[in-house]
Amino acid sequence: AVLLVATVAFIAWRTTASLVATLGAAIAITTMRFTLAQTPLLPLYPLMLAAGYTGGYLLWRATRAEGRSRVWLTAGGVLAIAVAPELHSLGQLFYAAPIIVAILAPPGRRLRPTVITYAALLVATLPRLVINLSEGGLKYVRSGRVEWVVQQGDLDLVNQQRNQTPSHVGYLKAGPELLAAALGGWGFVWIAAALLGLIFVPWRVRIAALTAAAIVVGALVVQRPGPFPRYLSPLIPGIAILLGVLLAAIVSQPRRALRLVALPLLALVVVSGVRDYGDGLDRVHTPESARGAGRLQTMAALVGPDSVFGDRAPKLNGNKADL
Repeated sequence: AVLLVATVAFIAWRTTASLVATLGAAIAITTMRFTLAQTPLLPLYPLMLAAGYTGGYLLWRATRAEGRSRVWLTAGGVLAIAVAPELHSLGQLFYAAPIIVAILAPPGRRLRPTVITYAALLVATLPRLVINLSEGGLKYVRSGRVEWVVQQGDLDLVNQQRNQTPSHVGYLKAGPELLAAALGGWGFVWIAAALLGLIFVPWRVRIAALTAAAIVVGALVVQRPGPFPRYLSPLIPGIAILLGVLLAAIVSQPRRALRLVALPLLALVVVSGVRDYGDGLDRVHTPESARGAGRLQTMAALVGPDSVFGDRAPKLNGNKADL
């Protein structure tokens, strides 16, 4: 989580050169429900997001660099994007980062650099392809999950019957609600504030942001995983940066109409963030206390760390104290 906050703050600083925007983005990503609620349960999510956004930023910088700097920035960006899916399969969405960067690139540095970037990305993913081929095919290229319930299709059945996976159109309709749930209790306020922040960025950035959102939502509509808010997490760092941009615009621009609209929105965002931050800390501390007192931990200690159960059971959150 700390690395994700640092990544968001760094990108906000380098792209806006505004201390206010940087602080606003860092505080926003810290107080979002996803950051506190998911990182204790799924620590690879923030690492995946940090790698993906770092890769996109480095590729963007490469479009404005010359000589060796351009080569090294491209190489670093490609490596970071290649690492993102290894941290979590959702990181495959960052394979679209070169397309987003091409929208933002100066004229004359769009098509050819994008082709070169994808060629380098293919080379960077060769080890994954080789390992899959050595195991008998490309079955696990998209997902490395090999659990029995996944292989037998039981997970899909659980998602459809228990979690009520929506249809393709239903997923599209549920998208805003899922994103709002990932952001916090008043998630729609966060979304409204981020959309307002789009007004204060260059038009190419607006197009890039909307394209990125369309790619993330479109991928989920096609694949239809379980209807969990965390699957929209690739949008969350970008929303945090837009909130920082909005805060900086309020401070630097004296327009009264802007402040009349933006200040109440930001006030609601602050209240929501403080509430969710407190609730998030409670959700983290309560399961930790419960699992420390449970018999599950005693069993895990007897089994030892050499087994999957012995290694992962002590890390489980949310189990009851009497388990």
